[in-house]
Amino acid sequence: MRILLWTISFVILSWSAYWVIGAKSIKSELSESIQKFNSGDWSIEYSDAIVRGFPYRFDVTINNLTVKNKKNYLTWTLPYFQILSLSYSPKNLILVWPKEQELKTKTKTINLTSNKMLASIERTNIRSYDISKFILEVEGAIVKSSQDLVIQSKSLILAIDKLKVETAAYKFGLSSTELSIQPSDHRFYGLVGLFNTNSLNLNINADVYLDTLLRVTKKQDYPKITKLNLKEISINSKDFILTAMGNLETDIQGSPEGDIQLKISDWKQLLSNIKKTGINKKIIESLRIFSILSGNQNNLTLELTLKERKLLLGPLLLGSIPKQLIQ
Repeated sequence: MRILLWTISFVILSWSAYWVIGAKSIKSELSESIQKFNSGDWSIEYSDAIVRGFPYRFDVTINNLTVKNKKNYLTWTLPYFQILSLSYSPKNLILVWPKEQELKTKTKTINLTSNKMLASIERTNIRSYDISKFILEVEGAIVKSSQDLVIQSKSLILAIDKLKVETAAYKFGLSSTELSIQPSDHRFYGLVGLFNTNSLNLNINADVYLDTLLRVTKKQDYPKITKLNLKEISINSKDFILTAMGNLETDIQGSPEGDIQLKISDWKQLLSNIKKTGINKKIIESLRIFSILSGNQNNLTLELTLKERKLLLGPLLLGSIPKQLIQ
């Protein structure tokens, strides 16, 4: 019995020592990573960092977090941010955002509220910064801008999974339900911002090729997309279904070029849902012309071309892709 008690005591003390050493190591690594991060245009400030979760978890809570980018006049403020991991499997991380966040730029303030926002990250190994899988879940999100932009979504799931071990190729998936966008500038916010409805469902499935690997905590330039195999984009409501697929590659300036096939069911109902403002009038006129030429009363197939930052529908110029969207 005495041997058993000594053995149990030894195991408990050993595990406690492992947890304490691990917690100190995590705080030290966090402080070192932030110091390296602060050497350039980006900077991170926080009031304190606390490690809890004994005996099975390493749960890091960073309080009063502020992330700034001097070059782009960007400030991201969070009351707290959490990085959670199991003490016996620290290479896998869970990130937890607060219910309220604020993002400031030089010209506007953006407020993000949500019922839940968390992400899981799988790294290739405990010593690696490389991401092999990333899943973000958001529920009840509302984004409000000081420039009258409002984005709402009942639920959103973003998934990124590495296609091959040694390459910067990733499978990308996005799903959002009851999505609505009410922008003041419809050119910038894409197809979803065109519609007069708050019950859109959005799904994206694509293979994305980057110029560098996706990494966490290690300072690096933003990865840039070099090639995009768009397997499917679908936008649907109770009135219509819009799908798109195609292949795009970036030119020397980083602008996407390629062809996208667009299919629209119940296109007449789609026209009635498009907001009659600005560039959207040109889109409406173009769709009417192509529907007459196709002779199909219900379904419409269109070929979109992106070239030199211009969006073309057949020979018709619909508009230009904003530089902000490319950046």
